Amino acid sequence: MRKLFVLMSLSITLILSISAISASAQSPTYVNWNSNANYGLNWNYVPQSVLNSSNAQSLAIKWVLPLPAAAAPYKLNAIADTPIIENGIAYMFSTTATLYAVDTQDGSVLWSFQAPYSPASSGLVAGTYHGHNSDLFYSTELLGQPLVWFLYEGNGYHIYALAAGTGHLVVNYTLPTNNLPGVRGIYQYTGRDAILDQKNGVLIIGTGSISEGTGIARGFFIGINVKTNPPQVMWETPVMPPQDGSDPNWDLQSIQSMQYAWIFNGTGAVNLKSLPLSVLNQTFYDDWGLTKYYNGTNSFAGTSTGWGGPWAVDPSTGVAYVTTDQASPDWNATFRPGPDLWSDSIFAINETNGQPIWAFQTTPHDLWDFDCSWSVLLVNATLSNGQTQPEVLKGCKNGYFYALDPNTGKLLWYFDPPNIVRENTYIANIFNETQMTKPWECYPAASCYQNPSGTGGFESDPSYNPNTGLVYVAAYNSGSKVAIQPVAPTPGVPYDTAGLNFAAGGAAGAPVYNTTIWALNAATGKPAWSLFIPNQGYRGGTTTTGNLLFVPLTNGTIDVINAATGTVVAQPFIGAGMDTQPAVGTDPNGNIVIIQPVGSAGGLGLFTPLVSGTVVALHILPSAPVVTTKTVSGVSPTIFYGVVAIAVVLAIVALAIGLASRRRGPPKSSS
Repeated sequence: MRKLFVLMSLSITLILSISAISASAQSPTYVNWNSNANYGLNWNYVPQSVLNSSNAQSLAIKWVLPLPAAAAPYKLNAIADTPIIENGIAYMFSTTATLYAVDTQDGSVLWSFQAPYSPASSGLVAGTYHGHNSDLFYSTELLGQPLVWFLYEGNGYHIYALAAGTGHLVVNYTLPTNNLPGVRGIYQYTGRDAILDQKNGVLIIGTGSISEGTGIARGFFIGINVKTNPPQVMWETPVMPPQDGSDPNWDLQSIQSMQYAWIFNGTGAVNLKSLPLSVLNQTFYDDWGLTKYYNGTNSFAGTSTGWGGPWAVDPSTGVAYVTTDQASPDWNATFRPGPDLWSDSIFAINETNGQPIWAFQTTPHDLWDFDCSWSVLLVNATLSNGQTQPEVLKGCKNGYFYALDPNTGKLLWYFDPPNIVRENTYIANIFNETQMTKPWECYPAASCYQNPSGTGGFESDPSYNPNTGLVYVAAYNSGSKVAIQPVAPTPGVPYDTAGLNFAAGGAAGAPVYNTTIWALNAATGKPAWSLFIPNQGYRGGTTTTGNLLFVPLTNGTIDVINAATGTVVAQPFIGAGMDTQPAVGTDPNGNIVIIQPVGSAGGLGLFTPLVSGTVVALHILPSAPVVTTKTVSGVSPTIFYGVVAIAVVLAIVALAIGLASRRRGPPKSSS
C-alpha cells in the first residue's frame, strides 16, 4: 500500500507539472508585428533575442500557404503587403483584394474577407490590385474591440475595419473625393499611403493617383476621425495649387503659412522662409504654369500623395510625417514650368487640423520620376555625447537618403550612396530659370540614358535597429534608356482621360540592375558597413530583429545578415522571387516565426515575374521532433493538455493497481 501511495503521489505531482505546462501554453509570450512594426514609427523591427546570428542557420520552412487562383477581372493572386502578426494570427491583404487571417502555427486560414470590386475598377494594374504596406493596420483602442483596418481602391477609396477574431465587418466607408476644390484632373485610384494614429483616433490617407499619368488630379492629404462609425472627414489639405489656375500665388501663401519650408539643392537645403519676398515672387509665381496653360476644362499638370509604405506619426505630439509623388506628366515637363511645389516632398502635418508645419522638397522640377514614396521612419538617434536626436528618416527615388529634424524639417544629414552611378540626373537650381523651364532631361534630344531610372535609387522601405543604432537602406542602379513622348496640349496629342499613361517617357531597353545594402549610423549618416548584391534590383524593404537583418531577394533567397557587422550568416532558399519584406512574430505557442510573402506582390513585375504567389513561414528548426497543436483540427491547447494529464493519471493508477495485485498474488478461488 505504501508503494501505491507513492505512485499516486507521483501522479499528482505529474498532474501539477502538466497543469503548469498547460498554463504556460495558454499564456505564451507573444512577439507581434503591427503595421510595419513599431506602430507609427515604421522601424521594420521587433525586439526579441530567441532568433539570432548563432542559430539563424537552422531556419527552415515551417509551412507553405499557396494562394487560390485569381478570379476575373484579376489575373494573379499574391500578398500585397508585409503581414501583420498579432497573438499568433497573421493578417494579410492580397492582390485580389482579399483579407486573410492565418494561423501562424500551421498556415490554416481562419477567415477571409473579399472586398467588393468592379470589373472596371481603376485600382487594377496589369490585371492585379496594386497594393503596398500602407494598406493594412491593426488597432486595439478603437470602437471597443481589436480591429484589422485595410484600405482598398476600387472606383474610389474604401475604408474597411474587421473584427480581428471573427472577420465580422465593422466599418465600411467610402471616402468622398468628388467635391475636392481646385481639381481639374483624374483620380486614377492606384497607390496611396496612409497612417493610423489609434491613440488619437485619426486616419490620414492620401488621394493616391500614381503620377506616371498625364492627367493626374490635384492631390490631398485627408484627415479622418475613426473614433466614430461611420468615420468622419476632419480636414483636407492640398499638396499643389488649384489646377484651374485661379491662384497663381498659392506657392507663396503655402510657404508663408508654414513655420519652416525647405528645398534640397544637392548639397544642402535652401531655407525658403529666409528669402526676400521679391525672390519668392520671382521664383514661385504661377508655379506649374496653371494660369498659362489651363484650357478651361483640363489641367495638364498635377501631383498627388506618396505611395509604397506607411507614413509616420507621433501620437504624443499629434504630428504626422507624410510624403508626395513626383510632378506629372512624368519625364515631360513642357507644360509645367517651375519648382512644382510640393511634388517630391516630405511634410510634417498637424493631424488635428491638417495644417502643414513644415515641408521639404527633395527634387524641384522633377524630370525623372523621383517621387518621395515608400515609408517614413521616426527615430531617436544616440549622438556621440550620449544625448538623443529625434529624426525623420526618408529615402526618395532620386537616390538620396535624408535625416530631418521632426520639429523644423531642417536637414541634419543626407547620404548619397557611392554605388549609384548618376547619369543625366541632377538636383535642379530653383533660381536658374533655364533649369526651371527645361522640358525634359535630355532636351533637345528625344531620348537618353538615365540612372537612377524611373524605378529610382530607392524603391523600398528602410529599417532601423535600436540595438545597433543603424538604419538599413537598399540603394541600387537600374539605368535604362528613356524615350520622351509629346503630351497635351501639344497639337494633335489628346488629353489623358484614363488617368494612367506612361507615354510621356519610359524604358526603351532592359535595365541593368545591381544593389548595395548600406548600414548607416542614424546619428551621422556615415556608413558602418555595406553589402553588394550583383545583378538584382531591390523592391519591398528590409526587416531587422534582434541582431539580424533580413534581405529578401528576387533570386529566391533571403540574405540573413548580422545587423552589426554585415556578415551573411544564413541564406535560406525560398524558391521564388520576393518583393515584400517579411514579418517577424510568434505562433500561438509563443515560438518565433517569420512570415514571408513570395511572388510578384507589387503587381507590376518590375523585378519579379507576374506569377501568383504563396506565403512561406520559417522557424528555428528544433533539435528533436516536437508535437504541435494545430488549432485547425479543433483541439485547443487546454483540452489537449487536459486529456494528456488524465491519460497519464489513469495509466499510473492502472500500473499501481496492477503492481499491488501482483504483490498480493492471484485471487483465491471462491469454491
